[in-house]
Amino acid sequence: MRAVIYTRVSTKEQSQEGYSLAAQRDACVEWVASHGGELVAEFCDAGESARTADRPEFKRLLDELRRDRTIDVLAVHKLDRLARNLEDHAAIRAALRKLDVRLVSITENFERTPSGQLIEGIIASLSEFYSGNLAQEIRKGQLQKLKSGWWPAKAPIGYRNVRTNGDRREARVEVHPDHGPLILEAFEFYATGAWPLTALQAHLAERGLRTRSGPLSRARVATTLANPFYTGVMRWQGVDYPGKHEPIVTQELFDLVQEVLTLKGYRGRQRRNDHPMRGLLHCGECGSRLCFTVAKGRFEYFFCLGHQRDTASCNQPYFPAVDVEQLVDAVERRAVLEPDVRFAIDRELDREVDARIASTEESCRSAERELQRLGARRSRLLDAYLGGMVSLADFQKEQSAIQAAARIAEQQVHANETRLREARGRIDAALDDLAPRGRPRSQMARHRVFKTLHIAAGEATAVEYRQPYALLLGGSSNDGLVEVMGLEPTTSTLRT
Repeated sequence: MRAVIYTRVSTKEQSQEGYSLAAQRDACVEWVASHGGELVAEFCDAGESARTADRPEFKRLLDELRRDRTIDVLAVHKLDRLARNLEDHAAIRAALRKLDVRLVSITENFERTPSGQLIEGIIASLSEFYSGNLAQEIRKGQLQKLKSGWWPAKAPIGYRNVRTNGDRREARVEVHPDHGPLILEAFEFYATGAWPLTALQAHLAERGLRTRSGPLSRARVATTLANPFYTGVMRWQGVDYPGKHEPIVTQELFDLVQEVLTLKGYRGRQRRNDHPMRGLLHCGECGSRLCFTVAKGRFEYFFCLGHQRDTASCNQPYFPAVDVEQLVDAVERRAVLEPDVRFAIDRELDREVDARIASTEESCRSAERELQRLGARRSRLLDAYLGGMVSLADFQKEQSAIQAAARIAEQQVHANETRLREARGRIDAALDDLAPRGRPRSQMARHRVFKTLHIAAGEATAVEYRQPYALLLGGSSNDGLVEVMGLEPTTSTLRT
């Protein structure tokens, strides 16, 4: 008798701990030796499910049996090590029969008789039932955990799985102390529109954001930026569940990043000819975007896309990069708030925050009651969907309506003291960006402050600031557009 043995475990943890593989192998080797057989080869699939025959070592086993026709026995510890559904079991049985290889389950010891084959079929059916029932119980457990507000799988990067007292059933998700801040930084950087995915991926790798397999790929960075988990929402098989984990980013920042992803179509590339002010500059005559290029390897300049498309519609062909940089530096020097102006703004903000806190207490209580009602409505809807009474399309439509109403209520709740203090903190950060400085702003600060800068005939004709900088500098509360007359002293519109 010439025999091969096959062993398998279904989880990576079992394969590493070895308690199952070692027991299977020892029992099979002992059986072959006790029956006077020759052990030809061993095959082992560690961490592979028997619900499919697409297992690397199992396929190699079948190839070996087809190559060496002198092998006449395949020994396994139990039938469920080989297959856990009747279809695969029957196919494997037919393949072994064609190769004239006897299948031996050393712990079940089926006789080579019709009754033995009947019992083998029953055991295979029980294995399929056990596998299917186990999968169903796992899905039920996952859904129950989702309904309880906890993630039932490996935490996304930026978070980590923790267990209370070592109990697997009490697993929770918390922000990773090192990776969490890097995820927030990735969202903040990409929201500016100035960071291509390739550049952001390289920056995150340099900062140490990586999985066990290495730095994040460009595609992984894109999917991370599109994952609502970082706002506290758990998306599982097309359904959104409110999570109890701590959000890393605000909903407002997440929505802004989704707009940038949509505009770029996930195709933001690092261009060969790039410039820190790319995306900020527009033609003051036709409004088209100014693009940066390098001619003959050393002449850097910006050119108007509108003039390139139609020279008759725009008279602004190109602008030397050094002149543009000087113009931007001059505009930056104007976009500051002197200490006495900041002091007055701080004093007014303190009064405004205190007044709003006093006036929003009742509206916050009303909004909290509305959130409770919407939460109960969401729970009933989820139960109806899981019970098969509502289709996925109808569920998602109703869920979107509930989420929209909840977002309005949350905005009212967030008008409380904590939210107002957070908003005040963001304004303080903007005020810091507008403080007088002896050197130009960093690239990131520049993109935070400015939305567009219009240039024509060697002059800066208009500046569009982002909020809240437009309000702080006295621009329009609608678009932040401020006229700038060349490089003359600042006008009262800027209020600097």
